[in-house]
Amino acid sequence: MSILKLALDQRYEIALKSPVPQESNRFGKQFMYTLAAPSNHVLYVPPAAHAEIQSLHVEPGELFSVKKSIGPDNAHAWDVQRIHAEELQPKPMGAAVAISSPKPQSFDPPNLTTEESKRIFRQLVAVIDACNAAEKYSNQIDYPVSFGPEDIRAMAISGFIEQSRRNAA
Repeated sequence: MSILKLALDQRYEIALKSPVPQESNRFGKQFMYTLAAPSNHVLYVPPAAHAEIQSLHVEPGELFSVKKSIGPDNAHAWDVQRIHAEELQPKPMGAAVAISSPKPQSFDPPNLTTEESKRIFRQLVAVIDACNAAEKYSNQIDYPVSFGPEDIRAMAISGFIEQSRRNAA
């Protein structure tokens, strides 16, 4: 099993296999939780974080979020929150399109002279942005995915075909 190490100021969604941790004196008094998500991981937390987790009364497999930060006294502060069911609902397609659509760029796009070349360029940029976002998200949930040039090419071609079908209809 791997140890989930929490980066500062980053929120993690986790689920416990069991709400009862094992006490550990690995680096001072800590509590080791075996996680259901991300699977095959354990999480070591100090007594303050343990108290926060216990106050939620989470069930095995129930998602909640945890964030470690530095408090005003330069000690670690813990923010543990229940994830409500409405937050777990799939996002509407419009939101997914907005995430993957090209964002304003700080570089000058190539000088494209035809509407078709502009459309193809926008589609390719959207695929690259979507792959980048998916890679970042997959790393956050500890299920790393990596897209190579062939993957991006295949997704762009699929997008071009679908877009052509829509334009023909």
